[in-house]
Amino acid sequence: MTENIDLRTNNTSDPSNSQKEIRQGAKEKVKKPHKLKKWHKYVSAAFLGFTLASCAIVENDKALVDPAERDPNPIVQKNYQLWQQEQRGDTENDNVLDLTQRYEPFEIPADDQRIFPDSRVRVTQTAGYGLNIRTDAGIDNDIVANVADGTVFKVIELAGEKDNYNWVLLKSEAQEGEREIVGYAVTDWLQVLREKPVQ
Repeated sequence: MTENIDLRTNNTSDPSNSQKEIRQGAKEKVKKPHKLKKWHKYVSAAFLGFTLASCAIVENDKALVDPAERDPNPIVQKNYQLWQQEQRGDTENDNVLDLTQRYEPFEIPADDQRIFPDSRVRVTQTAGYGLNIRTDAGIDNDIVANVADGTVFKVIELAGEKDNYNWVLLKSEAQEGEREIVGYAVTDWLQVLREKPVQ
């Protein structure tokens, strides 16, 4: 029991105790530099990252400031039309945007898609085949015209059902340089539009 007390009190007269202290002190001294080395690595890596990032920012700023180092590519540096004018030697800006210009009207579908006489309708979703306008209601009648998607008509009258399709009598809206089309068409490929196009 006295030996246990001596070990707890760390008796310095015993040579084995002094060797243990030396070993423990050496271990403590060795551990501390390792922790410092890890922190040193992290700090060095962070410093290097910040340095590289700041160098890249400085280089980008130089390229923006110094016109001699700019890329001559017109798409990157300036408006393409201005670049073309400079290449031709034009100094006047003829292509100035006129904010007072009127845009072409465009059609908007109506909320109610039921077709009535005097409705405005547009040919739609024909998958490129167009819509046949016929001389009378029915698929056996002669074709007056084949019209493409987007063609606008005014409904004159509802012709009823024939050959398992609903038919209407249509009249095309007059366009410059085009002939007026009047005939019967199937309602499956017609979309009802608002009364007037939007400007």
